[in-house]
Amino acid sequence: MIRSIIVSLLFAISLSATVINVPGDQATIQAGLNMCSPGDTVILESGSYIENVVWPPIGNIHLIGSGSEFCTIDGDAGGSVMRIENTGGDSNYISGVRIINGSASGIYSDNASMVLSDLIIENNSAGSGGGIWVADGTSLIQNTYFLNNTSGLYGGGLFVGS
Repeated sequence: MIRSIIVSLLFAISLSATVINVPGDQATIQAGLNMCSPGDTVILESGSYIENVVWPPIGNIHLIGSGSEFCTIDGDAGGSVMRIENTGGDSNYISGVRIINGSASGIYSDNASMVLSDLIIENNSAGSGGGIWVADGTSLIQNTYFLNNTSGLYGGGLFVGS
């Protein structure tokens, strides 16, 4: 009986998650993320997206690109390519994209939990943490390549501080 209730609850929870396709359902990554609730997934088609993305202040969102060789988020030297702050305790997940041309870190994360997988972090710069800057949170970084990122002080590729 209890097992049936648990299976029913898990099924109901999985039905409530939404998949948002960019550019199919939303024209930009930012618009797709702004529609998300915890558990939702934003799928990026192959291509180049010129954006500086501000992650919504919620956790448990998945952003999945079509592969770091085929899907690029280009900050166009307009600040951090991705800024992730105050997302609560649930991890966000970013996979399968190339993050380039950030001028205040490729990924800036403060008070957030993230899993970063299968990324290329390339040609980003900042005072500290040119590729990724992380403070007051937890991050798991796997299968990620750092190429040509620079920093004025610490951590050209990665800076972990507080």
